[in-house]
Amino acid sequence: MEKYINPSLLFKNVVNILLFSILFICCDSYDEQEEEKSISNSIIHFSPKYEEFEEENQVKEIYLDSLSDFKGLMTRMHETACEGLLSGLIFSDQNQTYKEIGYARCPDFNGVACYMHLHIIEIRNNQIVEYPNKESIDHLKTKLDELQNLNNNITNQWPFFIHYTADPDFPIARIEHVLKRIINELDNITVASSQKNKYFLHFDFHSMVAPPPPPMPLE
Repeated sequence: MEKYINPSLLFKNVVNILLFSILFICCDSYDEQEEEKSISNSIIHFSPKYEEFEEENQVKEIYLDSLSDFKGLMTRMHETACEGLLSGLIFSDQNQTYKEIGYARCPDFNGVACYMHLHIIEIRNNQIVEYPNKESIDHLKTKLDELQNLNNNITNQWPFFIHYTADPDFPIARIEHVLKRIINELDNITVASSQKNKYFLHFDFHSMVAPPPPPMPLE
């Protein structure tokens, strides 16, 4: 026995699906327009060479507010790196929008990265890591000043290399707060006009700072 389909009910369902699809598209478009409008009305802070890389089409934008945690951020940054592009990290705070270049390696990368002639500071979650100690992000200015004083005693002006790592579920809102603190502190550092980059923001799941060697065995 053939099953009877009510034409009126079928038409109603089709109309509802179409209306829902149109509403979804309109809302999504509205959200993007509102986000772009919010950024266009704010003061934009660019990291070193951001605009140059952007003009050369080497940047893929990542809006941090569209993510929830560090794992989601690293997933997007790894995808971007594997495309041969730099991550343009974008987030806002009050009337300030930050556009920062974030460096990450593609997981398939088999080469050797060289970090010579860099002042390296590792930050995990919201703490500065210096084995065996950890310090609050509030001490970042002191750490930068120490390295800056070292800079003044050598010929080369070395850029700051901020290696950021976090627990996979560390909230993106707290990451934005830490990044804002890092960027604002770095802005207060004066470097030579000939220096190409003032700092690099590098992201990874893994620590970069080696732990101290184990104690010597007792004789």
